[in-house]
Amino acid sequence: MKRHNLVRLLALTWLVLFAGAFIVLRLTEPVGDGFTRGLNRLGVFFEWQAGAFIAAVISFVLSRKLGKDTYRRERRIGAAPLVISAALFLGFVALYAGLIFIGGK
Repeated sequence: MKRHNLVRLLALTWLVLFAGAFIVLRLTEPVGDGFTRGLNRLGVFFEWQAGAFIAAVISFVLSRKLGKDTYRRERRIGAAPLVISAALFLGFVALYAGLIFIGGK
């Protein structure tokens, strides 16, 4: 398989895992009582996002090895999943930091 096709396949794999994380989050039944009810859903969500992140990193690395002029579109396709996954991660970090700052602890 040619490298530029592999980059596209990995980007598609990332898209399936990324979207699947949100679908599985909604379909997973919450378990537990009280405050911890539903934390199992977050664990499943982050497992799928970790898989998507791994696919994004591999896609990015392979896309950087393509020719700069010949495969410009594939280089962007390979970089986009990593940028989106990183933005989601930084959003969670900012949310957590904001909650800590507002909560005072």
